[in-house]
Amino acid sequence: MQVTIDGVPYAPASVVSSRIGIAISTHQRADVLKRSLEQHLRHLPAGALVVVIDDGSKPAAEVPDGVQLLRHETSLGIVASKNASLTALMDAGCEHLFLWDDDAWPIADNWHLPYIESPEPHLAYQFLDLAGTNKLRDMAVLHRDDKHIAYTGQRGVMLYYHRSAIEKVGGFDPVYGRGMYEHSDLALRIHNAGLTTWAYGDVVGSEK
Repeated sequence: MQVTIDGVPYAPASVVSSRIGIAISTHQRADVLKRSLEQHLRHLPAGALVVVIDDGSKPAAEVPDGVQLLRHETSLGIVASKNASLTALMDAGCEHLFLWDDDAWPIADNWHLPYIESPEPHLAYQFLDLAGTNKLRDMAVLHRDDKHIAYTGQRGVMLYYHRSAIEKVGGFDPVYGRGMYEHSDLALRIHNAGLTTWAYGDVVGSEK
């Protein structure tokens, strides 16, 4: 049953709270994290769990009420932080897992819907290149239709996983140490397991 009060959709907490999980990893960027959390909470999916993984910030990261904080006493790097994100969300029973860097955030309500409504169990927010005059020129578009766009590579800014994909292939490989290419490797493992149509896909319109 769907209930709407003053234009705001509500659903039983037991149903919603276990479905959508958002994990934000951070290190030594208190002001950036504060702004990120403000934006996340402004556009938060109904009943979503929000967890901050603090990778050894000194002083420790601070979060508002309603946001969980998990902390590494010393910095362990991106791979360990992203794996801690997956563990926290999956242990909480989340079905849809969103892993965000602390310097990125949603800018519109219902940003999550195209991801969780997609049959693809792994997608990632993508941008072809930088907006300024300095260009990376490191990716090209492979495929585009009315719902998805696929690229030759992947940015790690926001990663979406259905928990079934992680249950099938596991998390980020510790071989990547403090981090670099660990998200591309996981995307390829998911794709090579036959779970995704493209290794590096996104939803159309994610820049909005």
